[in-house]
Amino acid sequence: MIKTSKAATRKRTGSSKTARRTRASSSRTISARFPNALLAEVASLRPDRTLSATMVEALTEWIRRRRRQYEDEMITQALASIPKAQVREEMELARLAGRSALKAVEKANG
Repeated sequence: MIKTSKAATRKRTGSSKTARRTRASSSRTISARFPNALLAEVASLRPDRTLSATMVEALTEWIRRRRRQYEDEMITQALASIPKAQVREEMELARLAGRSALKAVEKANG
């Protein structure tokens, strides 16, 4: 369960001078409950980072993966509607383009 803190609510509603000054901030404070075992594991995996920074990093990566998964699903659905011969042709073109790009990079790096 994620609850928004009173400070974050004040920021959204502009009910204090501080909130008005920080309204343009690119982040806000929330409160969330996590199992103690999960927090202990997070702390042991990233002892050099704050819990907040670690959670932001984890959520950012999760969102990135979910977006990629969604994009992959959309591509798969689009490919399913294209005739098989056309898909094979486009895959071969992509393979050749990738090979050509690799050769260009290798040539540039000497």
